[in-house]
Amino acid sequence: MASSGVEAAVTLLDGGTLENNLIIADSVWIDSSNVADYE
Repeated sequence: MASSGVEAAVTLLDGGTLENNLIIADSVWIDSSNVADYE
């Protein structure tokens, strides 16, 4: 199951928005080289 941080990153890639800056901090490790694994 994806963590909230992963879901937040995917939401951003899908053009969504985040409501919590802490979620952004939790998901900064995800980049274009591995984010596809979580889509």
